[in-house]
Amino acid sequence: MCSVSWFQTGETLSICFNRDEQKLRSKAMKPKKFEQNKQQALMPIDPDGGGSWLAVNNDGVLLCLLNLYEKQIPLIQEQVLEQAQKQAEGKKKLIQKSRGLLIKSLAFCQSQAELLDQLKTLDLKQYQAFRLLMISKSVKTQLVWDGTVLNQVDLPAFATSSSVDTKSVIHQRSHYFEEQPPQSIEQQLMLHRSHHPAPGKNSICMHRDDATTVSLSHLTIDDKTINYHYWDGSPCSSKVPYALVIPTREYFHTS
Repeated sequence: MCSVSWFQTGETLSICFNRDEQKLRSKAMKPKKFEQNKQQALMPIDPDGGGSWLAVNNDGVLLCLLNLYEKQIPLIQEQVLEQAQKQAEGKKKLIQKSRGLLIKSLAFCQSQAELLDQLKTLDLKQYQAFRLLMISKSVKTQLVWDGTVLNQVDLPAFATSSSVDTKSVIHQRSHYFEEQPPQSIEQQLMLHRSHHPAPGKNSICMHRDDATTVSLSHLTIDDKTINYHYWDGSPCSSKVPYALVIPTREYFHTS
């Protein structure tokens, strides 16, 4: 249940990500800086799964995750599954790993080739279906794991997901974006605060009785810096963002 868009103008790449979650889910930790092998990455953390839904590093590579609800395997109680596994060889195993751990482990990838190489080393069958988006100034692509096969496909300027009325919601949000494509960063931010056609399951700033948009991440990437602004709460009501900045690789290693 999320929406992401990218908009590139001149030397600046702008990415917005609405995170939609169940109201009972724990409050996420604000983005913070991580370091690995003299490289920096920014990402928020989900305390329930221990992973993240979005990360950006000094190379200006942003990774984010959308759940592929239409391909998910319904989870059943572990004790029932264990009994079934004893009775039927080859029974599907319980999906145990949070998809957000993928973002955390891949956050420092410097290129598309490195991302693909690292994914080849992972047992993706431990994860539910997902769309892994890679966005940089030179690459916009997505890797789609349907539970069986990993495929690479083009990434449109807007992508979304929903656990409720999946096909209809995706169609309506995408159609609205196609009718109102942002022509500026300001318009892009307005889009992610939008309640078209009304506040509800179909609006990009989503509101349901059981779930809502819980945060908005806005990142800008240029030749010198990566700026991360994070609105903690529904973007239609959150006023002051939490801000972080890191230099690009060239400037990071000369500072």
